[in-house]
Amino acid sequence: WFPGIPVDDSDSQYAQVVAQHINDWHPPIMAWLWSIFRLVAEGNGPMFAFHVVCYWLGFGLVAAALGRSGRPLSAWGIIGGALLPPFVTLNVIILKDVGLAATFLAAFAALFWYRIQERKIPLAVAAISSVLLCYGTLVRANAVFAVVPLLAYMIHPRWLDRPWRLLVLSVPIALSMVPIFGFLNHSVLKATPVAPIRSLEIFDITGIAFYSGDISVFGPGNVPTRQDVDDCYTPLEWDTLSPWGRCRFFWDRLAVSKAVKEVEKLDPTAVIETEPNQALTDRWGAAIGEHPFAYVRHRLAHFSSEMFRARVGGAD
Repeated sequence: WFPGIPVDDSDSQYAQVVAQHINDWHPPIMAWLWSIFRLVAEGNGPMFAFHVVCYWLGFGLVAAALGRSGRPLSAWGIIGGALLPPFVTLNVIILKDVGLAATFLAAFAALFWYRIQERKIPLAVAAISSVLLCYGTLVRANAVFAVVPLLAYMIHPRWLDRPWRLLVLSVPIALSMVPIFGFLNHSVLKATPVAPIRSLEIFDITGIAFYSGDISVFGPGNVPTRQDVDDCYTPLEWDTLSPWGRCRFFWDRLAVSKAVKEVEKLDPTAVIETEPNQALTDRWGAAIGEHPFAYVRHRLAHFSSEMFRARVGGAD
C-alpha cells in the first residue's frame, strides 16, 4: 500500500507543511513531524512508514513478550488481531486517528515487554514511550482521556487494579492537560488558532434540525431553510457543510463573525482563519437542550454510518 492512501484532511495538512503556515484545524504536532519527514522525502511515504512501523512494532513486541513468557497461543492471537482486515485497511490511510492508535500501541508494547517479565523499565525505554504517548495525545484532541491509563501503567501498574478510581481521576487529569497542550500547539509549534470545534457544532446543529424539523435551532437572522437542511445534511460526514463543501453557505452563515464582509469570496483556508462567530457554541448547547432526542438520533446515525464505512473498508 506504500505510500499510503491520503484523504482530504491529510492533503490539506500536507499543504500547510509545504506552505510553512500551520493552523490548528488539524493537529500541529503532525504537521511538525511531517516537516521533519520532508527532509527525508516528499509526500506521504515517510508518514505512512512511521505509522506502519509503530503498528507492527507494537503488535510484534506484545506477541514476542507473550511467547517468551510461555503463552504461545496468546502470542499468535495477537498476531491474528494485527492481521484483521479492518485494522490493516484503516492503517494504510494517512490520518491523525491512525497516528494516535499506532503510537499508543507502540508505547504500550515497549512497556509491556518489561512489565510481563517483572523487570524495571529502563529510563531510555520510558523516555521513548513518553514521547510516543505525548505525540499520540497531541495528534488527537480526545486522546487526553485515553492516555491517563497508559501513564498509570508506565508509572505504577497497580493503579490499574482500581479501575473505577482511575476512571474518576482520569477526567480531571485529562482536562488539566488541555491548556498545556493548547500552549504547546500555539506558543511552541506556532499554530494559528482557528476554533476547529465549529465543525462539530455546525454538524450537530444541522443534524438536530434534520431530525427535529425545527430550523429555529440555527438562531435568528440569515439561516438555512428546511429544504437546505434536507439537501445538505448527511449523517455520514459533515464535509458537505464545510468551507470546501457543496453547501458551504452553512459555514459562512453560522461559523463566521457577522463583522466579516463578503465571506463567500474567500478561499477555504482563508475563511477558516477568519474571526469566528462567538455565539455558535451557545447556539449548539441550546439546540441539544431543546431537542435531546434529535441529537441522540443524529449521533447514533453518524456512529452507524462510520461503523458501516469501516466494515466495507471505506474512506474511499
